[in-house]
Amino acid sequence: MRLVRMGNQWLLRVVATLLMTLILVMVGLGFGQVVLRKLFQRGYSDINLFLQFAVLWIAFLGSILATARQRHIRIDALTQVFSPGANRWVLAVVNLTGLGLCVVLSRAGFTFYDEFSVSAWGWGENPIAYLSFLVGFGIVALEFLIQFLECLFPEKNGEKARQAPEVRPPPPHADGQAAGNAEAAS
Repeated sequence: MRLVRMGNQWLLRVVATLLMTLILVMVGLGFGQVVLRKLFQRGYSDINLFLQFAVLWIAFLGSILATARQRHIRIDALTQVFSPGANRWVLAVVNLTGLGLCVVLSRAGFTFYDEFSVSAWGWGENPIAYLSFLVGFGIVALEFLIQFLECLFPEKNGEKARQAPEVRPPPPHADGQAAGNAEAAS
């Protein structure tokens, strides 16, 4: 489980970096598009398409972070009714349900692309549209799976990767005695 946790922490750092970068790029391009239209009476349609996909990816990346921080589906009324041990199992069921829903939505997004996106939206053979639902819901499903495993195998106190700090003897004084021994000798 420790290796899974470390890999998940790496993934979450990448997701957070992508999210911040995408938001900054999106704001910059959106502002640039407004300036081009208002001042120069021109704009680029590809920027609008990119901004539409950016909104979709911001939603996916935000949901990945929310799932990892357990701020996704919270049923607070149930936590008041059950004991802490039972709450762990309720959270496991919620995470398993979220995992199942993400798998279903990922498959539905794949079907949506195959049947409707080419004709209705004019996306054509755009691999970004194809990958958005599959990868987005897939990573959210992975986070639900990790949260489910965390419920089944909770972290024990001694399981953390931290080690006890190394104990070093105090540095010797100028006369060759250790600091503690010099005080005891006087």
